[in-house]
Amino acid sequence: MNQNYANSNVGDNNEAPAVPVIAPTCRDVLNGRGQGVQRHPGNEKYRKLVFVNKGLYAKCPKTDKIKISRGIVAAVRELGGRFLEMDERTQVYYDIGDKKATEKTSQALREGLSKIRKQMFQAEETSGNSTNIAGYDTSLLTASMTSETTVPASNGTIPQPSGKGVSQEGYFGYSVQVLEALYNADQASESEAETPANETAAMPPPPVAARHSPPEPQPPSPPPQVAPTAAQYDPLGIVADQFPTAVMLQEPLRDPDEQRLHRQQRQQQQQQRQYPDEDKTEKLRSS
Repeated sequence: MNQNYANSNVGDNNEAPAVPVIAPTCRDVLNGRGQGVQRHPGNEKYRKLVFVNKGLYAKCPKTDKIKISRGIVAAVRELGGRFLEMDERTQVYYDIGDKKATEKTSQALREGLSKIRKQMFQAEETSGNSTNIAGYDTSLLTASMTSETTVPASNGTIPQPSGKGVSQEGYFGYSVQVLEALYNADQASESEAETPANETAAMPPPPVAARHSPPEPQPPSPPPQVAPTAAQYDPLGIVADQFPTAVMLQEPLRDPDEQRLHRQQRQQQQQQRQYPDEDKTEKLRSS
């Protein structure tokens, strides 16, 4: 603790003017109802802190009960938390002040108190010792007790305050210790959750020899060679293969005289096409 509880103004009637808060932090305690409020990280730590102090609240003198409530409120503020409530009209958070926060804490400490007293009484009858507070140092709770007070010898037990009882600063220091332990436990769990991801990202790539390279492409195999057929060299054979029912007609053979006569006739036809006027003159002369 960097600050003394004596310098704190928890419990004073002079409240500071309300300062608007846009966004609450994870250490703030929200005042209200609903799952969103109950699941806020600051509210979850606050409920655990109240639960740990319920054993002290059940066994302490009546004059010390307000000290425990004020000590819880001061511990939340000591570690950077605030007690906030949303203004429904402006949708902005405001600090409810120490007086209202202390009343809220006292109400939370009284919830289920009869059941806790019964459990503590049964545990004391069974073990014969005071109820144990697991893992927390209770030396702050016994430092300011009077010499007439009986303090358990074993560490980690709830002291039995009598007479003057525990100072308000002792309850405050105990709540700070518990709340710091809760914050440290959360930070440790978050770092453990992030460690596997960091180790996986930091792993070096596998060696080149261990990498699986894709198979090299193989050249396409040549098509199978087929022996040429007679149809590939004979055009008439190709037609015969495509049209098996067709009848192939052969040109009739002519004798040499007929061939010569046929050539002469073709020559005459060509000349007539080239000189049509001479052909008309020749017809007139013959007539």
